[in-house]
Amino acid sequence: FFLFLSLFGLQLFFAQNIRHLSVDEGLPQSFVSALEQDNEGFVWIGTRNGLSRYDGKNFKTFQHHFNDKNSWASNTVDYLRKSRENGLWIKYESAGIDYLDIKSGKISHIINKAFLEKNNIDIQRKSWLVTQDGYLWFKTMKNELFSFDIQRKTLSRRNLNFNSDEIIYN
Repeated sequence: FFLFLSLFGLQLFFAQNIRHLSVDEGLPQSFVSALEQDNEGFVWIGTRNGLSRYDGKNFKTFQHHFNDKNSWASNTVDYLRKSRENGLWIKYESAGIDYLDIKSGKISHIINKAFLEKNNIDIQRKSWLVTQDGYLWFKTMKNELFSFDIQRKTLSRRNLNFNSDEIIYN
């Protein structure tokens, strides 16, 4: 009897409050491709129909607007990373990368699809990072390593090739 009460008590102690969220609650699409939590506690949810910010009760959705160059690059969010400054790095399925200043709401296009196509580059989904000195480092689908100077907008191929069985994730 004592063992039963102890186990039951532990189960209650470790129980978590889980909520299932869907389009019925305001999520723009049911396929979730990325999650990140910012320093304010908001949960950012990447979908194939935009990026949503969830405050625990409501969603605020951000989407691409076709004729607005200050808009998001795409609605198909592939991956999210939080920056040290509490900004959000957004990688799209098209391989473009944007930076969102969470405080101001301003979006900056770092690398766009046209730049990648011009340079014949396809960034792997999770094989990229941004360093404190302002470089975007990434591995391509061809197993090449590149650095991109965000301020100068210059691309450099690094003389380091990976074998197909070597995987780099950050």
